[in-house]
Formats: sequence, structure tokens, C-alpha cells
Amino acid sequence: MRLEKIGLDNLVVSLNGVREDTHDSSRGVKGSYSRIMSILPKFRNYNIKINLETIIMQTNLDEILPLAELAREHCLYGISYQVLADVKAH
Repeated sequence: MRLEKIGLDNLVVSLNGVREDTHDSSRGVKGSYSRIMSILPKFRNYNIKINLETIIMQTNLDEILPLAELAREHCLYGISYQVLADVKAH
């Protein structure tokens, strides 16, 4: 893989849900969930660590644990969760 040849060893993939409608609506891009899910299996053959990154929101609270299970099922390196906070919280 060309990315591996140039030295890429870690890649972060943003995924906000295990359901297509959850992810696509949170990103505002129809079809992005399908594209992400189609590339994840392809990285198994390469020495690139894939990490999921998820923003925790009201709309995906019930998908937090299933996202961790998805990461494990796809043999990903890990998953990171970020909380979507009100901008006035800072």
C-alpha cells in the first residue's frame, strides 16, 4: 500500500455511530458511513494502526458500546471518545 510505503503507521477515522443514519446525519454527508465501513476491512492487510474517534452526543449515546464492539470486530487499534460540550462551558 502506498500509504504504508511513505511511512504512515497510524490513521484516525471519525465514526459517530454504528447506524448509517446516526453517522451521516451527525457529519452532514450522506453515504459517508458506507464509505468508512467499506475501507475498514482493507486495512487489515497492512501494518497501519487504525483508531476510531467518536464524538459523544445525545443522538448516539446508545451506540457508544456498540462502537467499541465494532472496533474490536474489525481488529482496530483503539477508539477515542470526545464529549460534545456547549461552547459556553469553557
